[in-house]
Amino acid sequence: MLPLPRAIARPLRYYCAATVYLSTMGLVGSAATFVSLVLNAIGQGYMTNYYVARIFYIVASRVMGVKVRVEGAEYLERDDIDSAGRMKADQTGVTTGPAIVMNNHQSMLDILVVGKTFPRQTTMISKQSIMFTPLGPFMLLAGCIFIDRANPTAARKSLHEGVQTMKRHRLGVWIFPEGTRHQSPTPSMLPLKKGGFHTAVEAQIPIIPVVTENYWWAYRQGVWGFGEDGPNELRVKVLPPIPTAGLTIDDIPELVTRVRDQMLVALREISRDGPAPRADDKTAQLSVGPAPEKSPLPSPPPEEAPKPVEGSAPSESGSNGTEEDEGMVLVGRPE
Repeated sequence: MLPLPRAIARPLRYYCAATVYLSTMGLVGSAATFVSLVLNAIGQGYMTNYYVARIFYIVASRVMGVKVRVEGAEYLERDDIDSAGRMKADQTGVTTGPAIVMNNHQSMLDILVVGKTFPRQTTMISKQSIMFTPLGPFMLLAGCIFIDRANPTAARKSLHEGVQTMKRHRLGVWIFPEGTRHQSPTPSMLPLKKGGFHTAVEAQIPIIPVVTENYWWAYRQGVWGFGEDGPNELRVKVLPPIPTAGLTIDDIPELVTRVRDQMLVALREISRDGPAPRADDKTAQLSVGPAPEKSPLPSPPPEEAPKPVEGSAPSESGSNGTEEDEGMVLVGRPE
């Protein structure tokens, strides 16, 4: 970690690290609009996310002293485009193309993983309100697909148009299918929302799961355990593509179960217990008892549908957003 956090009291180290991380995110985000303007001017607008992600990782990993070690990165490579993201004129022998990349979501630290692994010619899907924030111009220029979550009909139309854009420009999409962050003392995941699976099936492109190890021991409210107290890296495993060719919406429930089960197995495989908790780490009391064996979990039981909020109706998976936009938001308020 940085010299400054090591020099200050341990309980404040987390807040110092979070401040440095958010400041780095803000600085890179400010420069991102200029980068996107340049890339759009030369016809490479859809490569903006890739370059900005890499710039963020290079800067943030050095400032924070945390590296991301990736296993299976070759599954994110594409042979249908060149190094600049331009479609190859000769597609003979091409075996890989765009995909829906699904990553488990624990905290805002996941953006470091995105920075290291974000594929070329890939975009994001975000709620429309983000368009009117400081990130809006950059995301608009980067080809982000915006959806109006407050209007189910408009959201469905926007998502369908987004799929057509994906097909036309051969774009991939990165999403967090859990729909929100989830941290736990033991490796686990929330049920996956179906929005990303509908997109994958409609576009007939594969799903590539990207699994980040459970880092509850290293980063959570009031705790910064990288460097001095433990390893200075995050483990990430990219799983082989799961094809959707020939699948229909009737196959989505089984597809959701298959993807989640594979991600859980990988999550338990790469996660570590971390260093022994210190006496002054009060949050460690949440994980009293031995860690469970790293064995595959059974498929999750059906989600209990919550009571509808006035003016909205619950979707198939039990949330109050539209089915099409569930789990689709990558960029929002940092959590």
